[in-house]
Amino acid sequence: MAGAADLNVFERPLSLSEVVSIELQANRKTVFSFQVAPRDIELEPPLVARSPFAPVPLETLADNLGAKMTALVGRGAPRDFQDVYNVVRTEIAHPDELWALFSAKNPGLDVSIAKAQVSQRLGDIELRRPLDSLLPEAQGEAGQLRAWVRADLVGQPFEPATPNVGFEIRGPELPDRESSLEL
Repeated sequence: MAGAADLNVFERPLSLSEVVSIELQANRKTVFSFQVAPRDIELEPPLVARSPFAPVPLETLADNLGAKMTALVGRGAPRDFQDVYNVVRTEIAHPDELWALFSAKNPGLDVSIAKAQVSQRLGDIELRRPLDSLLPEAQGEAGQLRAWVRADLVGQPFEPATPNVGFEIRGPELPDRESSLEL
């Protein structure tokens, strides 16, 4: 088989979590990857019979969206904001449904505190990547997404983020996969 020697599959642990990334690489470049994560709370039984990867169960849409909201609150990466925005924009779910799924996945956590965390994470992104630092063609969409998060997702009026006096605001370097996302 041509090129078979150039394909590698390996497991890469992600940070300190139990999430594992499985990557298929061709010539040392990742061409396909997926993540496997144990879930403490399942909202619906995973799909096994209908899984194209049987016997590997697939997470349901409700569980996946609840997990995405949990990632948005906990990590708040640009891709999390993009994903949630696209879910609502394409009418897969309404923000209220997403917050209900978050609550179901995280019983006992106050949604108002989670919304404040999302707002803070967006503020951190705004400090690291002001709109005028983005490519001109990305500024409009990024501005719309940011305004949507404040108005519709967290329901808080826009207040421009300001850095603390005397501190340099620096964010972590984003992996290559995220560097093309504009937020």
